[in-house]
Order: sequence, then structure tokens, then C-alpha cells
Amino acid sequence: LVKGGIFKLKKDKLETWKAWCIELNTKRKDKALETLEEEGLNREYGGIFSIKGEWYGYIFTDKEGKPSKQEKEINQIHRKTILECRDDDKENRSSIETLYALEV
Repeated sequence: LVKGGIFKLKKDKLETWKAWCIELNTKRKDKALETLEEEGLNREYGGIFSIKGEWYGYIFTDKEGKPSKQEKEINQIHRKTILECRDDDKENRSSIETLYALEV
């Protein structure tokens, strides 16, 4: 089942978050996939959406995985980018809970 979180982006960090997501999916894809495998995950999704003119980022995985190895450079950059882009107000963050999942 899908696990993950949603967080409001700082007003000036939308492009930073978008650039990091694109970089993970292109230039750093091999390292990112290696990390997912180490964490016991098959998929991870990251992106953006907007509600009433406010931008939000999200990260979803296909299940609960093992903790990431923080000594790895890609994980350090990922965490740093999240902290840089995420609005610090905890009221602007939420975890998600899957209530149903359908597959054919």
C-alpha cells in the first residue's frame, strides 16, 4: 500500500523542488534506484500539486521500507533538499493513509 507524505513548499522553492525531482529521475536515476532496492522498495514517486494557489510537494512509496542509509550522498542531498524546500510549519505537512488499492 502507498505510504508517504505531503508538504507545503516555501514560496521561493517550487523550482528547486521541481529541479531535484527531475534530477532524481534522470541524472541520478541509477543511484536512486539502488537506494530504493536497499530500502526494500519497488517504487517511489515525487512531485507537486497546487491548491488555491499554494504549491505542495509529495513523496509516495509503494510500501513501508527500511530506513535510508544517511551516509549515502544521494540520501543526504535528498533530505537536505526536502528540508530546504518544505515549509517549516508542521500544520502544512501530512502523511497519507491508503484506504483502498485496486489492481488488475
